[in-house]
Amino acid sequence: MKSIVMQILKGEMTAEQAKTQYQIDRETIRRKINEFVQEDSNFLREYVEYQNRKGYDYGKINFKGLIIYIIRNDLSQSEAAKDLNIPSRTISRELEKLGESEDEKDIKLYEIAKICAERKMKRIPLNEFEKALYTRLLDEMFGDVPVIDIELKSKTELEIERLEEFMKEVQYLQGQGKTAKQIVSEMHTSISTIRRNRLKLEELKNLSQMRQQIEKEQ
Repeated sequence: MKSIVMQILKGEMTAEQAKTQYQIDRETIRRKINEFVQEDSNFLREYVEYQNRKGYDYGKINFKGLIIYIIRNDLSQSEAAKDLNIPSRTISRELEKLGESEDEKDIKLYEIAKICAERKMKRIPLNEFEKALYTRLLDEMFGDVPVIDIELKSKTELEIERLEEFMKEVQYLQGQGKTAKQIVSEMHTSISTIRRNRLKLEELKNLSQMRQQIEKEQ
């Protein structure tokens, strides 16, 4: 099964071909991809590349899980970025968000990650006690956090939701008989912004439908 999944991720075989040739249903393939990605860095790397080729947002990476993965595997952020073909600044930005969190566990993760990153920069490896300590802390605070979360919404999906909410408010005010001038005043926006958002929403929905159709055909 691992060989089949790897061929799919590398683009050597489509999920539809695997289904026909090996009589494996699509849900089993999806479940196995997620399973192998969580336990094997080679599958994780290929999965991210697979999703990047399709234009998704870094394969729906759960960055909290990725930062834990980096610590547990004694990697630097640059090593993880290079290995997974993710901009290093993206990982750094996501790490800084943890430092701004109101959750004490997130802040502790941020502090551990910063210590490990500094030691990496100074080329001072963690000793066995430190590795055991951080591993125990991460296990106690987070347990098994997936690096890939297939339920995460992509940036495109989140933007569609934001634009839909915006347009719903416009339509609601229109339904109340408000004029264009009254609508832009109440929403603190402009006619041109409403027009741009409407066109952007249509564009993103069409793009999303195209991607879904491609996935069905693969």
